[in-house]
Amino acid sequence: MSNKGEAAALHAAAPGTTKSRSVDDYYNIAYEEGTNRWQFWLIFLSLGIANSGDATEISCMNYILSHPLFKEEILQKGTLEEDYGGRGAAIASSIFAGMLIGGIVTGAYGDRLGRRPTLLAGLFLNATSGIAASMAQTAVIMCGCRFFAGL
Repeated sequence: MSNKGEAAALHAAAPGTTKSRSVDDYYNIAYEEGTNRWQFWLIFLSLGIANSGDATEISCMNYILSHPLFKEEILQKGTLEEDYGGRGAAIASSIFAGMLIGGIVTGAYGDRLGRRPTLLAGLFLNATSGIAASMAQTAVIMCGCRFFAGL
């Protein structure tokens, strides 16, 4: 973007038009309109931290599922063997089922109510569900909490 005319044309382009815009276009428009560059870098940093936190939560299940106390308390509860095929798989995959449903639901709510309230509600639900999952006493409760964490 070399001039403000191009930035204004990209800024005025209606959603759904054939003119595609990149992150660099938004960055240039914001810079030319007077927004500080550090604000964009702060947003990108925040999104990166949120994404890595989500990936860490999912990856931690490998360690949790193999812990002896977890095997005894959750996976064996009432049986003689660990039920990795049933309870273990349900616990590990329930967050992905929540993400599948959540993507559809939050997309619709984001368009209707606004992206910011939807994002904040999702972050709150993820945090509270993650905390609740850490205190779950049964595999069913843990699956439910992890499903809601995926929303």
